[in-house]
Amino acid sequence: MKKLLLLISVTALFVASCTKDEKDPEIELPPVKVDGCVLKETNYTILNVGGPGPKGKITYTYDSKARVVTAKYGDSLNLYSYSTDQIILKKANGATTTYKLDAGGRIVKETYSDNISIKDYTYNPEGYLIMEVLKKGETYLKTEYLYTAGNLKSKLQNGEQVLSIAYKDELSQKNFIDEGINALPLFYYGILRPYFGKASKNLPDYTVLGLSYYQNYAYKKDDKGNIINVDYLTKYSFGYNSDMKYECN
Repeated sequence: MKKLLLLISVTALFVASCTKDEKDPEIELPPVKVDGCVLKETNYTILNVGGPGPKGKITYTYDSKARVVTAKYGDSLNLYSYSTDQIILKKANGATTTYKLDAGGRIVKETYSDNISIKDYTYNPEGYLIMEVLKKGETYLKTEYLYTAGNLKSKLQNGEQVLSIAYKDELSQKNFIDEGINALPLFYYGILRPYFGKASKNLPDYTVLGLSYYQNYAYKKDDKGNIINVDYLTKYSFGYNSDMKYECN
């Protein structure tokens, strides 16, 4: 799922297998249930150095299992279909992405209709995504994810750290989707977040790219705990602001 910046103009493969015993961690299988509320609409404003920039809206519809089946970006509509072993995303331009699932319902392979590249995903025994390998012809890009205290803390590419994440004390929310372009990995708060293993438990406070490129995150919640506003700002004063609307049973 590409993020907002790409839409404004229009708008690890091995899963550790072992016999479960009483000491094995409990892994929550998708679809992850939400507490009666689903995100229905996001209204965003791109923040430029000189002030507010383009605005846009994303709307979502769901099936009876609270899985996103449509995501509309302006006039462009993406469609999601689900089966026991795969998820298919059909984009407005006709291109498709197929996500293969393991026996636990986690994405282990991502392929594209243009056949140009493939992504393989690996999870550790605790259920966290720890490796992503992008294969494009003879080129490989290996991305590793490191966790501390239930949160993704570092991202490494080909052995070099490219991202670190600091966290707030506030807990994250299972029904939260944020497709804004930021420093977080694409899967982190994307539509298919429940299918990429266990999520980080806290909300990001700031991220650091390289040695000094900071990005700050601010969130507001309603009285039910739903995240209703996101403010993302870089050290150079650009980013985005998003308002979220939910539908609750």
